[in-house]
Amino acid sequence: MKLHVEHLPLYVTSEDLRKLCSPFGEVLAATVMFDWSKQRSRGYGLVSMSEDDCHKAIKSLNGGMYNLNKLKVQLLNAL
Repeated sequence: MKLHVEHLPLYVTSEDLRKLCSPFGEVLAATVMFDWSKQRSRGYGLVSMSEDDCHKAIKSLNGGMYNLNKLKVQLLNAL
């Protein structure tokens, strides 16, 4: 399953996103969407994890703070 993580700081990398989600289970893939014309993050990313791990991450991260940004975390197919 995939998580959609919004409101990331603009300097966050895919590795930072992987580290953010790894305490909740094995991260299969983590990608921060990048705006090449502005040379910075678009402020959101996608994380692939097992279903159980996704639910753990949502419960812990959604509404939480990450470097002064309030995260919004939800299943990708729930959009």
